[in-house]
This record gives sequence, C-alpha cells and structure tokens, in this order.
Amino acid sequence: MLGELSQILGEEQLLRFLQRFGGTVLYVPLNPGVNHPITGVLGVRGAAKFASHFGGTTVCIPLGRKWVRAKQKKIIQGLLERKATCGQVALRVGCTQRWVRMVEKEAREGRLRPKEPVA
Repeated sequence: MLGELSQILGEEQLLRFLQRFGGTVLYVPLNPGVNHPITGVLGVRGAAKFASHFGGTTVCIPLGRKWVRAKQKKIIQGLLERKATCGQVALRVGCTQRWVRMVEKEAREGRLRPKEPVA
C-alpha cells in the first residue's frame, strides 16, 4: 500500500498524509471539496489525484512508521546541512526538536544509515 500511495502522491505529500491519517480507516469521496480534510493535507490537486484512484471507497491507511521515520531523518539531515535551526526543522518535518537533535547526533556519530526509505 505504501508503494502505491508513494507513486500516486509522491514522497513529500505521502509523509504529510501519513502524519495526518496514518492508522485510520478513511472514506474517500469522489470529489473532495476544498474544505475536506484530505484537501487540507494534500491540496486541491493532490486530493483530486488521490480521489481518482480511491474515490468512492473506504481505505485503511497504514501507519508506515518505519517509512515515516526514515523519510523524516533524510529530510532532517538535508535541512541541517543547509543550516536550518532545530526549531525550524521540527516545524517543517512535523516532529520535536528533541528528535531533530537525536538525528543530528546519529549523523555526527556515523550511526545514521543513508538508506533510502522503502515504500
């Protein structure tokens, strides 16, 4: 399911989508309106794309914990390399500053694997 969602939404949108809806059962309307929660997360185009695949059905959205964490680590590393502050990174990624510092420490100590998250 994560692979299919990644192809439909792209990694950045999938990350936001899983952070909001992961672990839930979600009815997908045929045409999500501008005020629909899916549209709020994916935007009008993303919601329309998602609905073109799943509209009119109920979908069990996976948590994708490992995928989400791996993707967050990759984004955190990139933002820190561009000299973003821990606070800026936490807000952008949707995590705590403590997690950002932990990822930064792992990278500094060479314990962070540069593996691509598996979708």
